[in-house]
Amino acid sequence: MAGVRGIDPGMAAINAEIDKAAARRQVPPYVLKSIAWHESRWRQFYSDGRVVVSSACALGVTQVLASGGFDAYRLASDYRYNIDAGAQVLAAKMAASSRNVPSSLGADEKRVGENWYRAVYRYIGAGWYAMQYADKVFSTIVTPPGELQPWVLPVPVANPRYVVPGYSPQSGHSYVARLDGTWVSTLGTYKHRVNRGDWLAGAARTSPGRVLEGDQRWSTSFVARNLGWQTWTADRVSLSTYPLQRASRLRHPSWKTATRPVAVAATTPPGGVAKFTFPVMAKNPASSITVTENFVPVVDGWVSMVGKAGSSWTLHPAKSPTARITSAPEYVTDRSTDSSATLSVASADPSPGAGVAYVQLSRLSPGATTWSAPAKIFTTAPRLMFTAAGAHSVRVRAIDKAGHVGAWSAPARVVLPRDNTHVSMTFDGAWESPTVNGSWLGSLATAPAGAGVSTPVTGSAYAVIGSRGPGLAPLTVYLDGELVAVVQATAETTRHRQVLYEGMLPEGEHVLRVVVGDQTLQQSGAAQSGAMAYLDAIAVA
Repeated sequence: MAGVRGIDPGMAAINAEIDKAAARRQVPPYVLKSIAWHESRWRQFYSDGRVVVSSACALGVTQVLASGGFDAYRLASDYRYNIDAGAQVLAAKMAASSRNVPSSLGADEKRVGENWYRAVYRYIGAGWYAMQYADKVFSTIVTPPGELQPWVLPVPVANPRYVVPGYSPQSGHSYVARLDGTWVSTLGTYKHRVNRGDWLAGAARTSPGRVLEGDQRWSTSFVARNLGWQTWTADRVSLSTYPLQRASRLRHPSWKTATRPVAVAATTPPGGVAKFTFPVMAKNPASSITVTENFVPVVDGWVSMVGKAGSSWTLHPAKSPTARITSAPEYVTDRSTDSSATLSVASADPSPGAGVAYVQLSRLSPGATTWSAPAKIFTTAPRLMFTAAGAHSVRVRAIDKAGHVGAWSAPARVVLPRDNTHVSMTFDGAWESPTVNGSWLGSLATAPAGAGVSTPVTGSAYAVIGSRGPGLAPLTVYLDGELVAVVQATAETTRHRQVLYEGMLPEGEHVLRVVVGDQTLQQSGAAQSGAMAYLDAIAVA
């Protein structure tokens, strides 16, 4: 049209507007897109700004004539108006086609995509040329050219001329394709699969399958593009297994039924991409198997085979995971600022499916009769805090990603010593308690030869913890007044928190006494080495 110039909006904008117009006028988007391709190659303007116009003065993307009651200027200048006009023309041609169907064939069904062949035939005119045009449009629907990717997806509509032998629009014959796949024609009745023009799902895909073990849960997703003219809503569109009515091996308790995992997640307009996200769970198999699960969207019971997709999953029988404590300090002596110790923990999942999710740890504190509630740990070297002096038992167990709980490991024992400030300690002689960096909780009890400390002990074993260093005096250990050992504490370098002596305890209550100096030499009058001893703690287990 003279005087009208513009910049072409591009194929992405054309595609989006066709989807909107098709929904507005209730025509199949894939039919309108194919028509627009053959009419204008999806252009409103040429590269030099001129409007796309035919020798018959048809204008724009859909090549509509102003003589049809449309505004010529807007047809030329506004691609949105032009596309909507083309959708109106296509809808009108379908209505005219339906009126010409003989009543003996039954009601026409515009929801069947194949019935729009007659409307496409009338869109361009009539006669042999129009039939060839309709053939090309339907061929493009089935096999879109590369230029239309990624906006247009293949839709397997059937050309009625290839289903009904002898059918030709120009011959006066007619047909009606029904939703059940029955094609009724003036030439006879035939069976063939059909597509619904108002609802079609395409380009479906699922999340990749993975390895699972029995009862393991996982989240997966299915996506499909809405190729029809209806908006998808959760109350009408859901996902189903395929073949239909086949219970899934991956059914999760949250599924709507054994064959329907979930409804569409969000309202999806024509042309939009819908996502179905749902959990799966592997039923525990007797042996390792591989299963392929296919899913397909359904609307009001109608299945779109174009939207079928699936994944293969490998399922293994469930096996309980294991965990163990590979090392634990016998005494908590490795920190000077708090009562803590580092364990080493190893875990494994014997099944090739789930893997270990985390490890639980439980304790049995001194004097307690029940194990503590399990606590999660996510490291192979957890540091544990202790508060009560005495022997603590620690155990672990593994939990895998399928939720299977392993057995508790053999307990490991960790002893928290009594610091020299403990209320059970009774000191005699010239003891002092200086703060020394590196001692147990920072405090040492120091005294010259002859000073002693006593404490009640009950259990199976005990240990004397102190310091070693140059010139330090030995310690004499007594149990219930009986000499047990003389412990030498002298060393070339000073080291704190040292286990100086360990001994066994008979059953029952006892009194442990530690005296500074070698009391055997003192009793004999012999000279002693070392003038001072450092006592840090007493451990009782």
